[in-house]
Amino acid sequence: MDIYNFLNVLDIINTEKGETEFSKISSSYGVYLERTGNFMVRGRVNSGEITPEQGIKLISLGRRLNKESIHITTRQDIQFHDISKEELKITAKELEELGFSIVGTGGNTIRNIVISPKSGYENEEFDVSFHVKEVSKKLKDAGIKNDFPRKYKIAFSNNETDDVNAQINDLGFIAIKKNDIKGFKVYGGGGMGKNPRLGILLQDFITEEEVYVSITAMAELFNKYGNRENKHKARIRYILDNFGETKFKEEYLKLFFEKSKEKDLKLNLDNSSNKFEYTNKENLYLHPLHGKLKINDLEKIINFIKEIKYKTKLRLTNTQGLYILGLNKEDQKKGEEIFYDLYNQHKVLSLTACTGASTCTLGLLKTDILVKEIIEFLKSKNEKVLEILPNIGISGCINSCGQHLIFPIGFMGKKRKTENGNQSDIYEIFLGGRRAEILKIGESYGDIERSKIKDFLFYLGEKILESKKDYQTFVDENKIEIENFLNYFK
Repeated sequence: MDIYNFLNVLDIINTEKGETEFSKISSSYGVYLERTGNFMVRGRVNSGEITPEQGIKLISLGRRLNKESIHITTRQDIQFHDISKEELKITAKELEELGFSIVGTGGNTIRNIVISPKSGYENEEFDVSFHVKEVSKKLKDAGIKNDFPRKYKIAFSNNETDDVNAQINDLGFIAIKKNDIKGFKVYGGGGMGKNPRLGILLQDFITEEEVYVSITAMAELFNKYGNRENKHKARIRYILDNFGETKFKEEYLKLFFEKSKEKDLKLNLDNSSNKFEYTNKENLYLHPLHGKLKINDLEKIINFIKEIKYKTKLRLTNTQGLYILGLNKEDQKKGEEIFYDLYNQHKVLSLTACTGASTCTLGLLKTDILVKEIIEFLKSKNEKVLEILPNIGISGCINSCGQHLIFPIGFMGKKRKTENGNQSDIYEIFLGGRRAEILKIGESYGDIERSKIKDFLFYLGEKILESKKDYQTFVDENKIEIENFLNYFK
């Protein structure tokens, strides 16, 4: 079903029976019922890029919907929240016309393909944005599949630093060169949520033209062997667990070599009209609180970019932030001053967190409460503590939308029954995760009450300062000490 047929389906939600039928298909179009009774609508941002022209129209749409902000997701998508039934059609239609299609942004589909956010503007093997755009175009032309056992996530990294976490996606590509020929390492079977795992190396080199062959091979493997009876066991990583690494790789490669014979699956990368040399390589990272980019701030960003006379790019990140790419040093400095409220010098204040139970029907805890508590408390404390503490990821439940498992410090929302029969807000704490270079899933250190997290973070920062070591070294070398003082906060 294409977007315009789906828009007609929206009419059926006016009856109770219609809402039941609607919910069966709406998730594949990024439309989810929220706790308010209204809806969230998600738009697919191809390679995370928003042009000034798109930005202007997005601002206009947001204001007509009377929205204060746009939410940036950890897959470089955008979302509008609290959309009424009456506003659904106009929101979905205009996002489609803007180039931010809602097709395949939820449900059992191929989700938005994530990309290294600075690709093209940093030291890298090569710019992978062209590959992502071509793959996305092929998927759209083919009709993005929406009949998988569960969702199918893909990522492209521009070098082996892997800042976009390709190794923990269902299928991940890491750019490399072999004898000056551009290509990719291919990883498969990774994922977060319950039973997280890193993907395994499937191919140490494929040519850049073969990436769509790989994507279709893995899609067929998923359709062929994915668990359609139990949705909790329906991701690609469970096929890997069931098969074992050897059989999983054999099945994938068999399908890959079969598909490689089909000429129409090879990427056509001859069209280089978008390719240009980037004169300036300074990049400005902006991080709106909780991923909520205010419409007024987006307008300031677009106006700032429009005044620049050379080529720049605006790209969303998988940490709920955005980069203004390709600035000279003078404009970068100017941007830091203009966007002071969005430019965080300290990593710990640029938290990544899912929307949580304030809107999400699956969320257990309201992550916005924790985000606010952490930021307000730490800002009032020792500047040196802010400098030593790393990035934080927060998820309101086990689904890991806040990527807590691969942040240096991660929190996962849970509920605990108290002695009087009530429920208290607690978070499971994960330490030692790594998002890049050597990707690593954090280790659980048990549960902590929400109200005590801010104090724990400050105490942890003081302990690291006393040790005169960096965060990662301290965590690696002091597990028992951390467990001991964490007991004071449980």
